[in-house]
Amino acid sequence: MQTFLGEVAEKILTDQRPFDQLTIVLPSRRAVRFLQREIALRLKQAAMAPKICSIEGFIGELAGLN
Repeated sequence: MQTFLGEVAEKILTDQRPFDQLTIVLPSRRAVRFLQREIALRLKQAAMAPKICSIEGFIGELAGLN
């Protein structure tokens, strides 16, 4: 049985858009780490990962907060 983040990783890798055009927002930093790991496990070659951030980081970035 495949996990939800595993399915998301598969979708990201099969999508035809370049990684630099993707921003993925997840509910927590922990989910960000797990999705990054799932993507890394599925990549066959070196590649830049899409921008993946938590909702907290995303809102902080939009608001200009550090």
